[in-house]
Amino acid sequence: MKAANGLLIVLCVAGCATTDQERQGRIVRDTFERWNEALARGDVEAGYAGMSDGFKSHWLWARLRDRNDTVTQAHLAKLDPALRGLLDVWFNAHEKEQPQRAELLPQSLLNSRWLFDLYREHLTREKQTVTAEAKVRTVREVYLDETGATVTAETLGILAMYAMVVEGGRWKIDGYRQAVRPRK
Repeated sequence: MKAANGLLIVLCVAGCATTDQERQGRIVRDTFERWNEALARGDVEAGYAGMSDGFKSHWLWARLRDRNDTVTQAHLAKLDPALRGLLDVWFNAHEKEQPQRAELLPQSLLNSRWLFDLYREHLTREKQTVTAEAKVRTVREVYLDETGATVTAETLGILAMYAMVVEGGRWKIDGYRQAVRPRK
């Protein structure tokens, strides 16, 4: 009888772990799909809120590195001098190191209206493309690991991977991997 009880406990633990993993996978999928639906509607606030601070930081770093980005250059002129100083120190440190991913922005920049306004203008300019792609994007797979989750999504036959992490108790988009065409 003891062996049977031990087996029952092992099966329950294995079953419970799978159930929790499946539940987390559904939560990740639902969160991604709500974020994608917000993009399809052109909901800038929900799109921005669905991004992790790390993703926002990396997004800004990419915008600053693009010297042909006139939108970002125009917004830099509007940035408060104290915040501009913080931004310059942060950016210059990254330019020297050339990391694969930007470090987090100082909290005052992450919380600034300036960053949201910059994101809003970029998304507004790209709205037609962003909304059209979001309307046809479908989740193919969700993978969970110890660092977060990866969502594989298909848009017009092209696969892309989105990293997701828990931040502030909620799943958020933390990165995007270059799209690839699946092999036939």
